[in-house]
Amino acid sequence: MKNLALILLTVLALCTGAGYSQEANKDTFVNELSLTLDLITKSETVNGLWRDTRKLAEQAQEAAEKENYDDALTLLKQAQFQAKAGYRQAASQDNLDQLVPYYLK
Repeated sequence: MKNLALILLTVLALCTGAGYSQEANKDTFVNELSLTLDLITKSETVNGLWRDTRKLAEQAQEAAEKENYDDALTLLKQAQFQAKAGYRQAASQDNLDQLVPYYLK
């Protein structure tokens, strides 16, 4: 009887822990989605948004709707990388225009 009670308590603890983990993943997803959307907006200000960045964010939202937060977070990380790289790329190309001599323009 003691063993059965111990097994039931262990299973209950594992199930409850999984629920907390799912909530933590959901909260992490919401925070990362907000950050990603901010980075996308920032990269759009310099006209540097890459082609698939917004698609990755949309795919992440679809994965989150299916409660597949691990894949959703992976997609958001890719979108964040692309948004940051697009911003840096566009910003550096703006500086190139100032470096080119007037007679080569």
